[in-house]
Amino acid sequence: MKQGQTREDGMVYMGLKRGKPYWSTREVYENTIECQRLHRENRREAFNNHPRTLKRGDVRSDGKVFLEYAVGAKNFEVWTTQDKLNAKRKSMERYNDSVCKAKKNAYQRARARRLRATCPKWKMTKNVRGRIYLAFKQFGYRKNTKTARMIGCSFDKLKRHLEDRFVDGMSWDNYGRRGWHIDHIIPLASGATLEEFEALCHYTNLQPLWAKDNLSKGDRIA
Repeated sequence: MKQGQTREDGMVYMGLKRGKPYWSTREVYENTIECQRLHRENRREAFNNHPRTLKRGDVRSDGKVFLEYAVGAKNFEVWTTQDKLNAKRKSMERYNDSVCKAKKNAYQRARARRLRATCPKWKMTKNVRGRIYLAFKQFGYRKNTKTARMIGCSFDKLKRHLEDRFVDGMSWDNYGRRGWHIDHIIPLASGATLEEFEALCHYTNLQPLWAKDNLSKGDRIA
């Protein structure tokens, strides 16, 4: 049984509670899902803004060793023992050998094709990250800030921001080359300094624009 499944009497399956199926009204279910979504979004934004001063291998006063930052970890920090860190490093070394690397790359390419075709948020996220990275490279700047921090919001919020500005005919089904693009209202090329360039990456400077209009606009402010 899946969460959200509706019974004949209109009650919605919420999940297991104390080992037993728990049902509630559609309104309670939708409110619960919305609260969970907001919690994930706020958690992700806090994670993106969390200072990253630790390096893998740093030792804490209790002897624990820093492993990595993770959105689901307490204080966004994962700590472990030296033995587990060494085992992790050996595992990564084996995983990164030539044979495993080829398999990993093939898997990632297949996964990317599947997600690009089925998940609008994933496609949007990859496109925005790629566009900003290439723009930094094109204009000779070094990108030292995560994209989510640079655009000033989570990708969930960016997705809703774009949806709120859809015009008739726009949907995530026609997002792409032959449909609509994500356009910088004030073009990135207008930035004379690194600070101005980064400011133009903010989500408030992004809008959905039909592909033909975006291509004809170029680096001009429409």
